[in-house]
Amino acid sequence: MAGPDVTAFISYAHVRDLGCSIDFYQTVGLPLAESVERAGRTVWALLGTGAARLMLAQADERVDHRRQGVLFYLYVTGAAELHRRLVDAGLDPAPITYPEHMPAGEFRLADPDGYVLLLGDPTAADQN
Repeated sequence: MAGPDVTAFISYAHVRDLGCSIDFYQTVGLPLAESVERAGRTVWALLGTGAARLMLAQADERVDHRRQGVLFYLYVTGAAELHRRLVDAGLDPAPITYPEHMPAGEFRLADPDGYVLLLGDPTAADQN
């Protein structure tokens, strides 16, 4: 197909407590790149670098993650090390599994609004 191409695809989630969500995603490994404040309050944020980016906005009403129908999949390096870091930070990731499609490990983690993240390390297990 000729014509304009999509050059980026960034997930955008509404959250009930933007500050809490920014802290959570920074702990996962997405640094704060940009933010917008209105009346002294952060209302929008862009987190991440390169191909790993996420936009967050302050929700106007309560967020029901069950109605959103979204799951965020994150490719990571060092799944076991990241898992330990998240536990040390007081988060509650599910145990690491080693499915065929993620030989170096994959685990599930819920964010403060209940959105589900799957974090997987696609490198060959013998390379870690």
